[in-house]
Amino acid sequence: MFIVPMKYCLFFAMLFCVLASCSKAPTYNGPKPNTPQSLLHDTLGPAIQIDSIPLAVGNTWQYLYTSDEQSYFYSVKVVADTIIKGERAAKVYTYTDSLLSIAYYSNRADGYYLLANRYLNPDSLVVLAKPNRILALPNVINNTWNTVDSTNVRYPEAFGWQWLDYDRITTVAGSFNCCRLSMDDGIPSYSYYSSKGLVKKLTFGVNGIQHVGGVYFIYSTTILTSVNF
Repeated sequence: MFIVPMKYCLFFAMLFCVLASCSKAPTYNGPKPNTPQSLLHDTLGPAIQIDSIPLAVGNTWQYLYTSDEQSYFYSVKVVADTIIKGERAAKVYTYTDSLLSIAYYSNRADGYYLLANRYLNPDSLVVLAKPNRILALPNVINNTWNTVDSTNVRYPEAFGWQWLDYDRITTVAGSFNCCRLSMDDGIPSYSYYSSKGLVKKLTFGVNGIQHVGGVYFIYSTTILTSVNF
């Protein structure tokens, strides 16, 4: 019987581990749906109260979106004040070089709401029968709420939201005291809001078919690159 010397056993074992690690794509084994954890902060920041999203006409934000498939800049700008069903609303453009979307938002006493969308082809204004509460404000740690995407009439999608903790986020636009928000529609995402609005967002993907108990990784990142107010 041929016996492999111990030093060769150790060599092949180490080689197998190296090859196995190289063959796997980087994955993130962090928060699973419905179990938010404080693992994604840059530096734990001071408490901050956010009472509204700044919707003054002319306010502009620019973001960099990055994923494995693509990377691009986009801008968000408040272009006008208007009235939707008797309620003051801000008309907001979100656009890249070739795409434009238009939506109408409002700050209410209990939060930040999407009221309507305007579609350009053909030109039509769609007012939501039930406005979507995007943020419960002011922000309170551990506060949870649910919304249903009523823009999708045929297949409405439910979202669960929760304010988690405070973080200090630094981007090329500056350093911001933020409150971290989780959104769960089966796969979680995390957004960081300051008094200036959205500063950072992480969305996740999942390896394999099963969501629950699957292996999660950061699918895309959105970072604030400039703000003009």
